Amino acid sequence: MNIFVNYSITKEKVFQETSIDLFWYDSIKKELMKFKGTHLRFENKEDPFLVEMGEKERIKRGITSTYRVLPEVKNIEFFKIENKIDKKKLKDFFKNYLNYENSDIEINYEDKEGISFNVPEKEIDDFIHQLERNRFNYYKE
Repeated sequence: MNIFVNYSITKEKVFQETSIDLFWYDSIKKELMKFKGTHLRFENKEDPFLVEMGEKERIKRGITSTYRVLPEVKNIEFFKIENKIDKKKLKDFFKNYLNYENSDIEINYEDKEGISFNVPEKEIDDFIHQLERNRFNYYKE
């Protein structure tokens, strides 16, 4: 009797890098800044540009402190769940089954969806039991 066993499908978490162009206009430097990332986060910290500018120039422009709100690029990791076909699991199961059961089962053919086994009548019940126990999907051809 022929039994076709599907490869097991596992779910795998796959991380995706996502980045977009982010723009921020710096009103003190008078320039548009471009960043790559998922979003901008703003923090109040010391600006090296204002420190280099000097105190006289800052006061002339009406700026009293060297601290100001500056952008910081943050990236959020997105992930998706993908189905992954695990051929190795079925092949390992079959190899172990042959070793421990001293079986006469043969492989008829193998395709992208699974493996077809030629199972002798005396071993059908045991083979099906082992397939169910290991949670493989199968059908009789």
